[in-house]
Amino acid sequence: MRVDQCIVSVEQRSVGGCIDLAFVFVRKYAAFLGQMLALFAIPSTLAVVLISYFTTDILMWSAILFLGMTPLLSAIIVAAIGPQVFGQTIDFNETASRILNRILIYLVFILLIRFVFFFCSFLIVPGLLLLPVAGHLAEILFLEECPSSKVISREFWLVGDGGYFRFLWHTVVLAFFWLILSLGCLLTIDLLCTTLFSTPVLFGRIVSSPDAADAAYVLITSDVRTAAALHLAIWLPFPIIRIAWFFSYLDQRIRAECWDLEVKYRTEAIRLGETS
Repeated sequence: MRVDQCIVSVEQRSVGGCIDLAFVFVRKYAAFLGQMLALFAIPSTLAVVLISYFTTDILMWSAILFLGMTPLLSAIIVAAIGPQVFGQTIDFNETASRILNRILIYLVFILLIRFVFFFCSFLIVPGLLLLPVAGHLAEILFLEECPSSKVISREFWLVGDGGYFRFLWHTVVLAFFWLILSLGCLLTIDLLCTTLFSTPVLFGRIVSSPDAADAAYVLITSDVRTAAALHLAIWLPFPIIRIAWFFSYLDQRIRAECWDLEVKYRTEAIRLGETS
């Protein structure tokens, strides 16, 4: 990755700055991201509807589908959008080749990470506390092209020098922001269904209920219409959150590897060379 060719300013950023840049990139690559999101979100939502005919525990299977498919979309987003930040123009074929060359080792690490998260849940260690350590696997494998034997040590290196608590803070903020965006999407879906089809999804069905919280829980866990709408609402903000998380990774590398100073030195060297 050539830092001096980076199309965004190489500087330390807060989580708010990462989110701002994520919106810029989502707008710039809206067509590509929309196609990739549809490739995963639509089949996933249809699968939720299909599963509802065989089980009443829709919410659990909805979560399994989402957690199973998001790593693949993460890999595509990082492999396609990441090099663009460094001025490298790549096409879809090159992105696919980049992913296919390392997809097996990526999936192995994903399964390993999920197993560790699941095991630690029995030790009352929230997965949120482990995410900063293992949250940038796609960047390490597809952008840095780190050898598989050094992936774990690279993950721990990234969270050094205060990186863990910085990533943890970014995780909390992005999770809350994701929740707000998903609720907004769910409300929009509900309003559209109510206005266009006179068929409320969630809010219109619990507004007159004496116990709205219990009514919402029943609908989310057992009603196919509500579960599918919720599943789709969680998918829709995912590209924004994932790209913001990518810029959080860049921020840590800027802090740890002094990229901002490197760019300044190179710029000054070029200026001195032109002057001489």
